[in-house]
Amino acid sequence: MAEKHLDDSDTVKMTTIPPKYQIHAKVFSEKEAERFPPSREWHHRIPLKKDTPDTINAKLFSLPQKNQDAIQTWVQKMLDKDFIQQSDSRYGHSMFTIPKKDGTFRIVQDFRPVNKYTEKDVTPLPSIHEAIEGLGNKILFSKYDIREGYNNIQIVPEDRWKAAFKTHMGLFEPKVMLFGLQGAPGTFS
Repeated sequence: MAEKHLDDSDTVKMTTIPPKYQIHAKVFSEKEAERFPPSREWHHRIPLKKDTPDTINAKLFSLPQKNQDAIQTWVQKMLDKDFIQQSDSRYGHSMFTIPKKDGTFRIVQDFRPVNKYTEKDVTPLPSIHEAIEGLGNKILFSKYDIREGYNNIQIVPEDRWKAAFKTHMGLFEPKVMLFGLQGAPGTFS
């Protein structure tokens, strides 16, 4: 019954998921990862300190054409999913690529300038050590690899401009949480 919301490519992949976990099919679905996340009470916030500058104008890196093409593809994919939007923000963070083993590129926004002025989230993260200790003498384990994990959480609309990033195509701001933002792990957990 969980498969009725999945397309054919997702249905094929469901055969690799043990039947008792197939009730969580949405977690594994590529199609579900394409939708804009629903409104929840725990959207990500970017609270700034009082001494925060009015503008952050990081440099736009000169990148080889293949890197620019990777960024352009990523930007178009994120626009199509409505995860980012064009921006006129006073902030503009650098963006670059890092090569991955498979020959593709990881797209990176350098949020260090805004993170420097973001109030630190002191909510404790779950302790890996305590989680492992809590397993006791268990011998069977499973883990979920949630597709596009951070992208499942919206940034509150009034804070999106603070995470704007520059590309050779213009200035964009995320509507969903991206990697590298201060406090993102706490919001995600």
